[in-house]
Amino acid sequence: MPPGPAAIVIRPERIGLAGPDDLVPDNRNVLSGLVRDVVYLGASTHVRVEVAGGRLLTVEVANHDGPASVAHHPGSAVRCVCTPDAVRVLRRSTAAPPGEDVVPRQS
Repeated sequence: MPPGPAAIVIRPERIGLAGPDDLVPDNRNVLSGLVRDVVYLGASTHVRVEVAGGRLLTVEVANHDGPASVAHHPGSAVRCVCTPDAVRVLRRSTAAPPGEDVVPRQS
């Protein structure tokens, strides 16, 4: 990919959660943050984690043990962990958001 504006994306189900003192293998990507929300959805739980720069990262945890599948609560310090192949780099689009002109109007 040529240099330029980009976005990093990770599918929520490809991210795991670890406590601040849990051992994480050396070959993993790690982002530290604070749990903001925990939403039980039946088959899974979404945990929203605030990471550097105030960005929110959604982690999807399969509910193999029901509501007890997630031990972290809002305000908990956690580390979001993923394998390098879970990370995708996408080139940012130059298209204008809906409702904005792509080409400025001439007066």
